[in-house]
Amino acid sequence: MVPLILAAAAGAAGTLAVSKIVDMMNKNFYTTKDVATLLNISEYTVRKKIRDGEIKASGGKSYRISKEDLETYIKNNATDNLESVSPEILESVIEVKEMELKKLNLQLQQLELEAEDLDPKDFKKKQIALEIAVSELEAEIKKYRIVQNLKR
Repeated sequence: MVPLILAAAAGAAGTLAVSKIVDMMNKNFYTTKDVATLLNISEYTVRKKIRDGEIKASGGKSYRISKEDLETYIKNNATDNLESVSPEILESVIEVKEMELKKLNLQLQQLELEAEDLDPKDFKKKQIALEIAVSELEAEIKKYRIVQNLKR
């Protein structure tokens, strides 16, 4: 889900170099300062969201937000800010999403090649799960493309 963090961080791209954003995305845990930078909000707002239970975090005096919890928050709350995303970062997000889509399609092909070795019910469950993931990713790419076209 790294692209979600990249998309959320895109709003901060005007003040933060893309390479720094990419470096930050490789962390497993984030400080409130990191999250504030990535979401382009104040540290106070991040701490308030933690206190209000909007963002999960561990720690007392200094919070630590896991990558998974940040991605969950972004997926549920922060992806509506695509209007503030720079065209360059939006294009990068689309490229990453398309690579993920290719990977899912390859996994689907691999599953089909392994079909005879699997129990038919297991095969069908895995096939449906992959097809759902492909559909969701295609819809997400479409959403990014619409925003991209509106920016032109």
